[in-house]
Amino acid sequence: MILGNSATGESYWTGYLSGLAIYNRTLTPDEVVRNYQGWMNKGNPSASINNGCIALYTFDERKGTIVHDLTGNNNQLTIPEVFTPLRHIVLSPPWRDLRWDRSSIQDVTMNIIGFIPFGFFCAAFLCKVKRRGKCAAYLNTALVGLGFSLAI
Repeated sequence: MILGNSATGESYWTGYLSGLAIYNRTLTPDEVVRNYQGWMNKGNPSASINNGCIALYTFDERKGTIVHDLTGNNNQLTIPEVFTPLRHIVLSPPWRDLRWDRSSIQDVTMNIIGFIPFGFFCAAFLCKVKRRGKCAAYLNTALVGLGFSLAI
């Protein structure tokens, strides 16, 4: 079970987890409201133990990697020191994260401005060295620039 992050590690949760209760049955809406109010108002979830709760964690240890079960069933919860995504995504398509806000527009503009001198110098160098046509030099420059950009 993963709490607080996605299996890929790319979208994270920034909330606060005050406790976790696992039941052996489905709770009614009234029970959910009562349990929530008991946890939030009293800070004491002990009323949940007698109603089919098989594991209850309040995360009040505040140290270590083991969270103890308050039901007495000895179901300890282990929290790893380092989160390792189950499906680590190395390259994702740019359109998934692209937002047309000020920061994205600045990034695109700076990348274009940053590669213009590279394009000029690379094309001039290829025209001088290869002695082929300008069209071939420009095509090679575009391919080298694309490869260089992907490498970065």
